[in-house]
Amino acid sequence: MQTADIADLIVEAAERIILPRYQALGAGEVMEKKPGDYVTVADQQTEVYLTERLRAAYPDAAVLGEEASVTDPSLVEAFDAAGHGWVMDPIDGTKNFVNGSPDFAVMLAETRDGTVERSWIWQPIHRRMYIAERGRGATRNGTPITTAPAAHPFRGVADRRWVGETMGGAASPVRLQAMCAGVDYPLLAEGVHDFMIYRGQNSWDHLPGIGIVTEAGAVARTYEGVDYGPGVHGSYLIVARDDRAWRELRAGAPVPQ
Repeated sequence: MQTADIADLIVEAAERIILPRYQALGAGEVMEKKPGDYVTVADQQTEVYLTERLRAAYPDAAVLGEEASVTDPSLVEAFDAAGHGWVMDPIDGTKNFVNGSPDFAVMLAETRDGTVERSWIWQPIHRRMYIAERGRGATRNGTPITTAPAAHPFRGVADRRWVGETMGGAASPVRLQAMCAGVDYPLLAEGVHDFMIYRGQNSWDHLPGIGIVTEAGAVARTYEGVDYGPGVHGSYLIVARDDRAWRELRAGAPVPQ
């Protein structure tokens, strides 16, 4: 499938399944996988919709969705080992979606031999489509995105563990993430953030965004200095707008406990 065709498929899924339930979720349409970790029927149905179409178009590729991985963890291993794979988060920022916030996204990435080949992030309420193709750059609604070198001192976000701390080279204490990687990664690509730090490293949360930011010039490595990709896990993940910023942040980053 052409890149534009997949973008159209993502928008179609959002229009048919997600948006009719935005600020209109019914009784029984919101569940908890664990306390505070929500899933809705819109997550589940969107993932099924996209999975079926990707498997029809690419029968030999591994397809990994966040919700399917809950019931079949072997899908994660199959994706990590696959020469060709697809990974998706049908609604990234589900808690935001449940609470009626516009800050959620549909995220999808294609990988080949452990490298992100193409990626898409669609923010349905904001009507912003981010697309990246390896070696061909990243775009927002068709307009190229290129990150400028990080200005010093740096501005960044992280999860609650690091909120309020000052990292190496940071301008001010670290702020809280948007609770949606599908919002935070584009903000870094567009220069609003200089860096982001994540403890969780699930492929569906990061590969689509990493495809966008790295094509825009950023870097994403574990604390140990390994480029992030399928099957890569470290103490935590540091994403920065350029290599210089990453190295300075890493030098001043908290030592893993």
